[in-house]
Amino acid sequence: TRRYSSNRRCRLVRVIEASPRRVTPPCPIVDRCGGCGLQHLNHEAQLDHKTGVVRELLARQAGLEPGVLEAPLRSAPFGYRRRARLAWHVPRRGAPVLGFRQEGSRDVVAVDECLVLDPVLATLPGRLRPMLASLRRPRDLGHVEFTVSESGDGSGRAVVYLHLVDDPSPEDGARLAAFAETAGAYLYVGMAGQRPQCLY
Repeated sequence: TRRYSSNRRCRLVRVIEASPRRVTPPCPIVDRCGGCGLQHLNHEAQLDHKTGVVRELLARQAGLEPGVLEAPLRSAPFGYRRRARLAWHVPRRGAPVLGFRQEGSRDVVAVDECLVLDPVLATLPGRLRPMLASLRRPRDLGHVEFTVSESGDGSGRAVVYLHLVDDPSPEDGARLAAFAETAGAYLYVGMAGQRPQCLY
């Protein structure tokens, strides 16, 4: 689909003979969502691919070739991602969309639940979207970031960052506070050029 000086970008048309390392992705929107692109590989193949990417970068950017490779750090195949940035789009017609951008596009693919996100964050997109759509000026929201805050007992708590154009109105503030309490999340609101403030 595109030519570069040293490689080509291609699109899979069909699988004639599947690799033993190819698996059926469990995510129902993996073919559209640009959030992750390796779900067609089993876990070992994903680790090998990521190791190869790091080695190639070290060789190309720094001229380094490691003599000994340490075993890769391992996590569970799913539920490992503890940080995410989601796009927010309010179309002229239809419902607002919260999700990841489609690969190679500015389009936003709606995500209600994400298998690769930490369980603390996995269902947040679907729960957050209706509340964001109810804000007085939903178009004033730029994007949304999630992360996990560790507590002393080892449990995690969701942290949500909302990037707004202006301070939320008192009515919107009440909606945000109610969501944070219901979701058990820390909620930060920040405007362009300002440090986010933990409001709820």
